[in-house]
Amino acid sequence: MDNMIHCALNVMTTAEERMSEQDGRDNQTELGRDSGFDLSTIPINKIFTLIFVHDKDKDQLLLGEKQRGPLLGQWNGFGGKVERSLKETIAESADRELAEEAFVRATPNLLPIGHIQWVVSTPSNLSQSSSNPQKQSYRDVMIVYKAHGLEKINPPSSPTSPTESQVLSTGLSKNKNKFIPSDEMAPAWWPVDKLPWESMRINHKVWYPYMLSDRPYRGVYWYNVTLDPAFKAANAQRENAKEIWVEDLKKRRVQFGPQLSSEDSSRVTGAHGELERYTSLIFGIQDSPLSSSEAMREVTFAGAPVECATMDMDWLVGAVKQAERDFGLQA
Repeated sequence: MDNMIHCALNVMTTAEERMSEQDGRDNQTELGRDSGFDLSTIPINKIFTLIFVHDKDKDQLLLGEKQRGPLLGQWNGFGGKVERSLKETIAESADRELAEEAFVRATPNLLPIGHIQWVVSTPSNLSQSSSNPQKQSYRDVMIVYKAHGLEKINPPSSPTSPTESQVLSTGLSKNKNKFIPSDEMAPAWWPVDKLPWESMRINHKVWYPYMLSDRPYRGVYWYNVTLDPAFKAANAQRENAKEIWVEDLKKRRVQFGPQLSSEDSSRVTGAHGELERYTSLIFGIQDSPLSSSEAMREVTFAGAPVECATMDMDWLVGAVKQAERDFGLQA
């Protein structure tokens, strides 16, 4: 895409180069941090995983419908919080969540595809630390994983052959795969061009084309919290029963890398133009003369995503390890 902005991330491998960073001559690190993405001064509050299974042969995505809680009825990938008490890595947490929520395991395995951070500024009465009322902002990290195949597993304490009342038939594809709903999520296949966006997180829409076309990506979102139950805006979302999060669209940053090769990921890759095709399917802009990046900016009212040629699997693996260190998951 000719009008994409390309960036180069310095990868420093020598002591002299690291000294240059300390001297202020280069403010980028091995993870390609910059002023828009380096949030290391804000401690991590929680780490989440979000998992997708994408059947590329049928061009369908496995999503789960929330079965309880304030987001009841919303559709999303599977996942949850990384639990320090379980002494698990982020990847282990993703495997666990997929098994618990969808009763499936990824084949051949889950691989990281996205790195999302969000900073939330809360009113003083919602501060994360009552002993430190000035600490009103916190950062969460979400690692997005993806696979192209799945294998069903039996849920705990359930017979090998579930009864009809336990089985959820999606009815959304010709193969009519059946899934057993968990207490948390009810899985179903959705055609990529018919995703239920009216019941999904709209701010995820900007990075869906990258996830679907196997392009690594990272994003930063900034939110302010309001308790006004009547507040409505296109950039607002209800996070729980009390809080509505309002995104500061001017601060949103999204970057994406080249499509992962089969050597890098052991996954199927599509033909040239796959990103443009998925952008058209997700945003409904088949007749738009704009590039994928510009079209997303037009639809989401935020800055255009930036293509970054060196954001690859190595970058993602490094970013995951850094998050584990920052969160105290590694010694």
